[in-house]
Amino acid sequence: GIYGLIINLALMLIFLSVLIALVRKTGIHEIDRLIIRSNLPVLRKITGALCVFFMFGIFVIMSAGAAALLKNMLKMPEALGAFLFCSIVALFSVFGVRGMVKVFSYVVPVLSAVCIGICLYAVLSPGKFDFSASSQNPLLGGYAASAINYVSYNLYGTIGIVAPVALNIKNKRSSVLGVSLGGVILFFTALLIILSLFKNPSASGGELPMLDIALKLSGVLGIIYSVLLFLGMFGTSLSTLVATQNYFESKNTFFKAHRIPCIIALSFTAYA
Repeated sequence: GIYGLIINLALMLIFLSVLIALVRKTGIHEIDRLIIRSNLPVLRKITGALCVFFMFGIFVIMSAGAAALLKNMLKMPEALGAFLFCSIVALFSVFGVRGMVKVFSYVVPVLSAVCIGICLYAVLSPGKFDFSASSQNPLLGGYAASAINYVSYNLYGTIGIVAPVALNIKNKRSSVLGVSLGGVILFFTALLIILSLFKNPSASGGELPMLDIALKLSGVLGIIYSVLLFLGMFGTSLSTLVATQNYFESKNTFFKAHRIPCIIALSFTAYA
């Protein structure tokens, strides 16, 4: 619960601060060279391949999730929904890191504000909190192990996304302010989500618990939160596809010379 959230955020903020500082100091943004600093080509290739496989896997999962969401809300066939989603992601990824940052500068504030608003509405709605309602994975052993596992899972894919962006950070003050502000927003958003689930414990067992809560509160809120989810999936997919393409371009000029066909190929692979 809340203790795990605190550990999670603390570890993520520390790691991101170190990662950004390392990229700005060395100028290195390639995944394999950041993780394996020694000149060990085989180990670097294995590390890079694993990171790319992980990031691309996230794109595939988000595509399936977006297709399921479109089917649930618009009765759209999953194949068509996945195709449209992958096409949109491919279109925006053509603009690279700068395009991704520009998209995030518009999308992320809206996502954060709407999510916090819906969660506040859920927390302040009539009803009692059930703080005994919680679930525990026996394989993880408790909130500390769960938090560390969650951080490791996310940070492994974050390196390839954050490193290219960190090259464009002008000074240390901007990186500190960005990480700090992101941490504060993420903390309050996650805290409100946890409190919403304590207020609606029956939703915690669902595949999309916050969507279930939003639909329970209001049909309009359900639609708004569905759009929120779709944009979140879009942002995640865009960042992973851009990071994957950047990695390939850093290893072979062929991918840079044929950027658009490669992006289309990657998107079609995710769709398939």
